[in-house]
Amino acid sequence: LGHFDYISRYAHYDTKKMAYSDLPDVFDELFRVMIQNQVSLELNIGSQRAKESDGTPMGLPDKAILLRYRELGGELVSLGSDAHHAGFVGRQFRESADYLRSLGFRYLTHFEKRQAVHTVM
Repeated sequence: LGHFDYISRYAHYDTKKMAYSDLPDVFDELFRVMIQNQVSLELNIGSQRAKESDGTPMGLPDKAILLRYRELGGELVSLGSDAHHAGFVGRQFRESADYLRSLGFRYLTHFEKRQAVHTVM
């Protein structure tokens, strides 16, 4: 599931970064359905380049979102560069993988012919 935070880009709030505490029941239901259907949660690096309304970078997603996904049994995570230009391909992959590893994730998931392939981080 890519761009789970997409709606926040166009929200009319001072802080556009989504927090687990804003909608815990919604996140939990989403994660349960994803886990049941073996849908990978994408950490979208393009969102890390997005800016708040004051121009500061949004950075990594709320740690509580990723931790809750893992607590509920979610293990499938993938990295998306959201590279609209060749220069962005692979940018911040290592830092993002390190962040996921620090939260207890062990594998990165990518897809080959629509089949999940898990790579140890």
